[in-house]
Amino acid sequence: MNKKLNIGFSFNYGNGGPSNFLKKLNNALSKNKICRISYFINPFTDCNIYANKVRNPWNRPYVFRIDGIGHDQSKTQEFSEALNNQISYGINNAIGVVYQTEYSKKLSYNLLDINDKKNTVILNGTNLTEFCPQGKNYRSKLGITDDAVVFITSAKWRPRKRLQHMINVFLDFQKTHTGETFFIIVGNSVIEDIHKNVIRIPEIKNEELPAYLRTANIYLFLGWLDPCPNSVVEAIACGLPVICSNSGGTPEIIEATNGGIVVDADKTYNYKFVNLQNPPKPDYEKIINAMAQMTADVEFYKNQIDTTKIDINYVADSYYSFIEGCCEK
Repeated sequence: MNKKLNIGFSFNYGNGGPSNFLKKLNNALSKNKICRISYFINPFTDCNIYANKVRNPWNRPYVFRIDGIGHDQSKTQEFSEALNNQISYGINNAIGVVYQTEYSKKLSYNLLDINDKKNTVILNGTNLTEFCPQGKNYRSKLGITDDAVVFITSAKWRPRKRLQHMINVFLDFQKTHTGETFFIIVGNSVIEDIHKNVIRIPEIKNEELPAYLRTANIYLFLGWLDPCPNSVVEAIACGLPVICSNSGGTPEIIEATNGGIVVDADKTYNYKFVNLQNPPKPDYEKIINAMAQMTADVEFYKNQIDTTKIDINYVADSYYSFIEGCCEK
C-alpha cells in the first residue's frame, strides 16, 4: 500500500485505561507522521480504530481493540451480557482485532460469541521520554534515605487489585528484612494508615507519577486477572523491576521486557466467570521469597530490563502495520 492511511479515532475525553492508551497511540502516530489522523465522524477515513465500543456513523472499515471482558459474577447478568454483546459486535464486524495479551485473547474466545477474525497481540506502551529511569524522585521529600529499599504500587484501587494483600505481604516481609524498607501506595483507597513505613499518596497529578516511581526500587503488583495493566508498563519504563503473580496478562509484560519475577502465587484460571469483588488470597510465602530474592540484588534485575516492546513508538508502528495489512486484505 503506497499511500499513508487516514485512521479515524474516537473522541477520548475519559481518564480510564482505554481512553488514556488511545490518546498515547494517537499522539505517537501523529508525532512520527506514520499516518494521517482523523476522527470517526470523518466519512473519508480509510480505517477507524475503536476500543470496546463501536461508533461508526459512516460504516467505515475498522480495527477493534479489546480492553476488558465482562466476566464478573458480582455484576448483574444484564450488565455482563450488555458489555459482552457490545464487544462481540465490535469483533464480528471488524476487519481486524488487537488483543493486549494472549490472556485477553483466550478470555474473549472462551466467553464471547465471536467469529474468527484476523488478529494480533500488541502490548500496551508508554512514552519513554516521560516514563524513564532518569529524572527527579521524591526520596528527600518523603524522608527516605538512599540506602532504604522502597516498594511501590499504583492503581485505581478496586478489590481485584488486592491492595490489602500487598500491604500484608510487605509487613510480613519487613519482619525478616534487616534493612529499612518502605511501601508507597499511589491512588485513593479505603485502606487506613497502619504503619509508619507504609506511605499513602492518595492523589497526584499525572505528570508526578514518574518521579514517584523513580523514588522506589521495586514495583509490587498482585492485581488479579488484569488483562494488561498500564501501571506495570509505566513502572518498567521507569526502570523498576516488578514482582507480580501468575495471574491475567501481567506475566506477559514481564516476559516481553525481562522486567522482573512472576510468582506462582495463584491457581490456574479456567477462563470462566468469577467474583472479581472477592479475589483469592495469593501465596504470601512465595511472594515474600521473591521480594527477598529481588531485594538482595536489585541492580541485577534493573539491568535486565528491555523496554523495546513497551515503547509507544514501537507499539504505534505495530498497530499501523497490522491496520495496513487488514486494509490490504
